[in-house]
Amino acid sequence: MNTNIHSRVSVSDIEEEINSSSSSSSVVDYNFVLDSYHTFCDRLSKVSKLSDERKKHINARVREFNIDTVVTVFKKVGNSSFLNGDNDRRWKADFDWIFNPTNFLKIFEGKYDKKEQESKKSKLAM
Repeated sequence: MNTNIHSRVSVSDIEEEINSSSSSSSVVDYNFVLDSYHTFCDRLSKVSKLSDERKKHINARVREFNIDTVVTVFKKVGNSSFLNGDNDRRWKADFDWIFNPTNFLKIFEGKYDKKEQESKKSKLAM
């Protein structure tokens, strides 16, 4: 019996859900958002409860962008060494930090992408 409170969702399940859902829908599937976060950001702290404040932030990002962009941001976070603790302070991003409007946009625009981090490191070494 699996005692993990979070069900494991595959990447293909998430992609299928994105393709079958309407991006213009005004109703946000919070379980889908949470499952996507846990799937792509599996090295970050788990979320056990979506408070009203968290739902407000999720709704704001989905309205500002769309659900596809939220999943894209989760993928970028999951692939970012820096956001997963590979930095001088061993700091890691978390769910609330990701949904901060400024942070969300920086992630989406690629500020924390691996190639940019590696490029900055090589410039500093020169």
